[in-house]
Amino acid sequence: MSSGTGLIDRFYQTGRRLRRMPLLRHATWFWTAAHLPIFAFLRLGQWPVRQKLARGLVWRIPGFFLRRDWENYEREAVGALIDWCRLPTARPKILLDVGSSVGPYSAVALFADHELETYAFEPDFESLRFAPQFCLYAPGSRLRCVHGFIADVQGDGETLAVAVQRTEAAMASAGRHPKLPLTCYRVLNGAGAEAIPKRSLDQLTDNGAGLDGRPVVLKIDVEGWELEVLRGAAELLRRVRPPVLLSVHPDVLPKLGHTTAEVGDYLRALGYQWKVVGVDHEEHWWCAPA
Repeated sequence: MSSGTGLIDRFYQTGRRLRRMPLLRHATWFWTAAHLPIFAFLRLGQWPVRQKLARGLVWRIPGFFLRRDWENYEREAVGALIDWCRLPTARPKILLDVGSSVGPYSAVALFADHELETYAFEPDFESLRFAPQFCLYAPGSRLRCVHGFIADVQGDGETLAVAVQRTEAAMASAGRHPKLPLTCYRVLNGAGAEAIPKRSLDQLTDNGAGLDGRPVVLKIDVEGWELEVLRGAAELLRRVRPPVLLSVHPDVLPKLGHTTAEVGDYLRALGYQWKVVGVDHEEHWWCAPA
């Protein structure tokens, strides 16, 4: 880290320590006034800011992304992923990050295991374009991006490698990023969805795609379309038997004609058992082969 970025990081850490001091912790008027200029300064560039997450994991992300409280972001689910990443294995692990948004879970995995590779799947192209920046300071070049929906569809035989190549070519030829890394949720029945590529995990990994024999974890956060992804990954789940970190949306599922029980029944039929590791605006299930 250069001396300039080191100063930025110390500036951020000093601010965090001051914020937690007993005399200043409840000085809301002061922090409200100080918040805008401090964070406006931190967001000016790509310099890394160090943060401590669940399980004591430390990551570094560009100050540009300090628009939410990442240190407390879905801590139980993040902790479950970190625990899996830290398990000793003979071969490098793989994360399939379905519904990656700008890439926080991919970044967690890359910092937790410096040999792990991650594939980020995201239908919102602008959000996906931020993932390489979010993961910029993770060691090595181990992030692969795939634009499109992951669903229960019959594909054209496109492999995972080809999907990555097409996405990276599109990202390379795109113009400048939008000014803010805003999260935009794209859903299968939403406006403009017909123009977004649709693939199943079974299609993409039909020939193995380098997954067989390697430890794989599947993370799914698709705003109520959980069954759509799982049904399109049935063969992968039977063949590779990866644990699944699944975000379940009890309030959204009924609007799509499904229930939480239906998700559980489908997992049970595939020989999986699960436990709820956290609840916030959604339920986070850790699902493992029985």
